[in-house]
Amino acid sequence: MGSARTLLAAMIVAAGAVGFAVGGQAGAQTACGPAWRQETVLAGRGELENLAPDEHGGVYFGELAKGVHHVDAQGRVREIAPADVQATGMQLSGTALYVLGALGPQGGALWKIDTVTGVRTRVVTGLAGPNGLLRLPDGDFLMTRPGFGDQAGPPTGIARFHPGDRTAREWAPPLFSDGIALSEDHRAIYTSNIVTGQILRVPLDDPRHWTVVARLPGILPGPDDLAVTKRGDILATGHVDGNIYRINARTGQTCVIASGLGLGWVGPSSVRIGPDGRGWVLWLTDFDGTLRRLRPPP
Repeated sequence: MGSARTLLAAMIVAAGAVGFAVGGQAGAQTACGPAWRQETVLAGRGELENLAPDEHGGVYFGELAKGVHHVDAQGRVREIAPADVQATGMQLSGTALYVLGALGPQGGALWKIDTVTGVRTRVVTGLAGPNGLLRLPDGDFLMTRPGFGDQAGPPTGIARFHPGDRTAREWAPPLFSDGIALSEDHRAIYTSNIVTGQILRVPLDDPRHWTVVARLPGILPGPDDLAVTKRGDILATGHVDGNIYRINARTGQTCVIASGLGLGWVGPSSVRIGPDGRGWVLWLTDFDGTLRRLRPPP
């Protein structure tokens, strides 16, 4: 999820100027316990930005400047959308893949792609700097940090879009929101602030009164995408420090489930939970072009 990345890159340089060693931070965090098993599915791709698992052991993934692809359970890769699709957010519903991002000359847009036929339909356009995407149970969409029309300037918080209206409206105020995920009880969403390192909770019925759940440790962890487990834990990527964090949403207690996944600009960008037999697996993209699966300990 990438429209705050220019600012983030400048902050990384500034942090280095005051003696912040990003690599030194990764090893200083608390491990969650038994190690998660890591498996590399693909390597050597471009900058992998977002993903959406299917129900058959495969996953759709967005690759900046190279479009959207799918890899199945046997490792076969096929193109879903061409290189002009800059997918910053993705959500899968049946055979419909919703993609948020810049698509060629149309600018920021939310598109619906039929994963069988490849037909693309514009759902809403005129978004400046769209980033994270979440489809709510009622069919509405939440989008992090979009502007509207030709608007330029700073981020504008979180927008909500109802497909029947064909317009997006400002919904919640937190600035610099990046990743976005639904709470396990469907009463709130969690979003990351890539600048401050905070993880925020925004109630669906009162979005203007958000609260801070936790702040990731370190000077500049760079939280990016989020996922939520059935038990309510938040899983968050540290795009700058190369960690994957587990956060207790009730207490804010934070620990690391995986580390060393790329430091600085090439770190982890997106996480999603997908089915894995009778259990589940955490899919992970890195800006270094690696697609991984992380399996929780038994």
